[in-house]
Amino acid sequence: MKTIHHVFEIAAPPEKVFAALTSTEGLSGWWTTQVQAEAAVGAVVDFTFGGDFNPDMRITELEPPALLCWECVGGHEPWAENSFRFEVDRKDGGTLLRFWQNYARELSDDAYGTYNFNWGYYLESLRLFAETGVGKPFQAPGEDGNSARGGDNGTVAELVSIAKATAKSGQASELERELLAAVAPTRAQPGNLEFSLHRSVGDPAIIVALERWESRADWQRHLQGPHVKSLMAAFAEILLGPPDIQLFTPVPEHDAGEGNNQ
Repeated sequence: MKTIHHVFEIAAPPEKVFAALTSTEGLSGWWTTQVQAEAAVGAVVDFTFGGDFNPDMRITELEPPALLCWECVGGHEPWAENSFRFEVDRKDGGTLLRFWQNYARELSDDAYGTYNFNWGYYLESLRLFAETGVGKPFQAPGEDGNSARGGDNGTVAELVSIAKATAKSGQASELERELLAAVAPTRAQPGNLEFSLHRSVGDPAIIVALERWESRADWQRHLQGPHVKSLMAAFAEILLGPPDIQLFTPVPEHDAGEGNNQ
């Protein structure tokens, strides 16, 4: 039986890479935007792409932050009973990632070639996501901003992104210049509700960008824009490390009220 194998380095610590492989937020940032994940042995991670490709992966081994293994238990017949292995090793302050997919049945050479090509694309998306917070995930069908929902009434949840960037020594003014240049094009993006910059009181080399979006899909589309790609290229030269990006959704006020009535 054939095996797909990839080995590559990521300029991010193993803990960050492992989170990208095991959390809903992480997996939706580099593979597909529709994921339901629980990081526990025996749990099934549900990936939604569309058509006949919606693999369900059961976690068979989990050793944070060094090892993750899946078995495909449904959602895509050619992958039935296939095993997947991610080994996450620390190397030179970053990560060396090894990936295997072992097939349980023979497929055509063209099928293997297609799967291998696609894994190359999405593993590069994983690398980008771990290093910069911006991956290239598949936009799942129907993902028009209505996939992230605030409650049972089906309302769309707003998304808040808080990104902390720390400049190298002597690069604080250059960081400010690059971020200020991104203000106008970001505010002009469909779905943007707010984009503001805030400097640390204790360390002028740290700037935080606060963004509010009507939906996660709007934020994801924004990340593919030319001004963001230009900013990320500049960050490679002026930042101490990848920006630290945290995502949030609002806490509905009625939930707090209901809690007080119990």
